[in-house]
Amino acid sequence: MPKGTRSKYAPLSDYLASSGLVFIPMSFRDIENIIGCKLPQSASRYPTWWHSRSSNHVNAVAWLNVGYKPTEVDLKNKRVTFRKLSGIENIAGGRGRNTAKAGNPFLTIHGALRGTVSVAPGTDLTRPVRENLDATR
Repeated sequence: MPKGTRSKYAPLSDYLASSGLVFIPMSFRDIENIIGCKLPQSASRYPTWWHSRSSNHVNAVAWLNVGYKPTEVDLKNKRVTFRKLSGIENIAGGRGRNTAKAGNPFLTIHGALRGTVSVAPGTDLTRPVRENLDATR
């Protein structure tokens, strides 16, 4: 897709992003009304169409970039429920924007690096890095 061109799923992105809801149940027809065209046949046949996390799939990018993922897909009744990802899920999945409400952007990354830093036994974390450090300045 040429740079600057919006995907046909962009209206779905806009809808999800502006909803403010954690769970958004929708019929396939609801989605078709939002995007202004029919979903591909594969959306009604294959659950993987909904669960892709690949940036090569414009449909998945539409919901992942605004911090949602399909959690319940009912192909028989043509329904899907989107769920808002937590900040940690967004970071771990490498997708999505800051999902914290305005005010504290750190809420989405809090704890994301938990367990990734190790301190060698016997290391004194209170000792200054430089011995001649003057703490009175």
